[in-house]
Amino acid sequence: MPDVSEFEIQRALCLWLDGYPDKYGKPTEPPALVPGALYWHTPNGGSRRDALEGARMKQIGVKAGIFDLAFLWGGLYVLELKDAGGPLSPSQRAMWPRYQAAGAAGIAVARSLSEAQAQLREWHLIV
Repeated sequence: MPDVSEFEIQRALCLWLDGYPDKYGKPTEPPALVPGALYWHTPNGGSRRDALEGARMKQIGVKAGIFDLAFLWGGLYVLELKDAGGPLSPSQRAMWPRYQAAGAAGIAVARSLSEAQAQLREWHLIV
């Protein structure tokens, strides 16, 4: 089986959660996400052009180590997606206890689409 990137796992998961929307955003299948639940990605990754941009990002609330997807449904759940061999970064490892201390209802790492789907099932976030 070929390696699947973190991007490909996240994209597949989000399309599945949203019911494989058509070009107009209308689901072509029933969305997997529980009705009323909310999820989002905070785009913290990528490179910064220079130190000034990095400083500006920090000033508007960008936090190192934020997980890929957050889910809100009777509590906050956070899911970090990694490719098969991808370890958590030091800032992500440092963020884990901060999520716990803040009262996150669930914190997890998934290394495949099926692992992510199983975790969301365990959290009762999908239908």
